[in-house]
Amino acid sequence: MTKRLTEIFSVLPECEVFADIGCDHGYISYEMLKSGKAKKVLFSDISENCLQKAQTLLVEYIDSNRAFGYVTSGFEKLPYSDL
Repeated sequence: MTKRLTEIFSVLPECEVFADIGCDHGYISYEMLKSGKAKKVLFSDISENCLQKAQTLLVEYIDSNRAFGYVTSGFEKLPYSDL
């Protein structure tokens, strides 16, 4: 991760479900799951190409139902229950 993303990650608290809005390549989502700071992650981006890059990085977590990706602007299409 870049220095900027490492700094952002360092201040994020532990949580049950983390929403990574505008996830780009999914690095923060990946670190949240890998470190155990989050049990599940919702990641989204308005760009389908960026979301595909994040899905590639997060494939093991997607396969284990711990990461869920959405092409959307902001929180628009994110589910708010059943997580």
